[in-house]
Amino acid sequence: MNNNFKYDEKIHRYFFNDQELPSVTQIVSNICNPFQPGNEWHLHRGSMIHLAINIFLSKKLNEESVDPRIRGYLESAKKAIKELNIHPVLIEAPLYHSLLLFAGTPDLLTDSNILIDWKSGGHTETSEPQLGGYASLLEASNYPVKKAYEITLDEKRYKIFEYKPHRCKSIFHAMLTIYNWKIKRRVNGKAE
Repeated sequence: MNNNFKYDEKIHRYFFNDQELPSVTQIVSNICNPFQPGNEWHLHRGSMIHLAINIFLSKKLNEESVDPRIRGYLESAKKAIKELNIHPVLIEAPLYHSLLLFAGTPDLLTDSNILIDWKSGGHTETSEPQLGGYASLLEASNYPVKKAYEITLDEKRYKIFEYKPHRCKSIFHAMLTIYNWKIKRRVNGKAE
């Protein structure tokens, strides 16, 4: 990782040479209908599910510490991990693209080059471009992506939505172009 790239975890913002970089989520939500954030509980639950999965994948999870309200989601993720034979290469690693100047934190890249985005709130229409942004970041960091999965979790099961990485990247790059155009117009004082 380049020493000029910094991720501020507290405020979830990315910087390269002291310039703030837009995130994959920021770009996609700016172009698509803005994400409809859930209430505080659902946002917190999603963060805790991601954290539990990450700690489990890192083989450091104390099963006794898992909140009963997210246990079913974690069990669904564990079932997916076992059945799909998932072995992580990267788990929530902040990355940036030095040429296209954006950043993000993919959920997971496996040893079989599968990009995985975990969802606990159900399938979303913005997953394809999000996965495209993450695939671009991974490939810019010399991690090839052969497949892209959105895995939705609920308390009883998981579902896989598979996307073609090339198509995902094309959609994301189109969004990035429009995002940059909108930002440039705003900076130059032109109405959108």
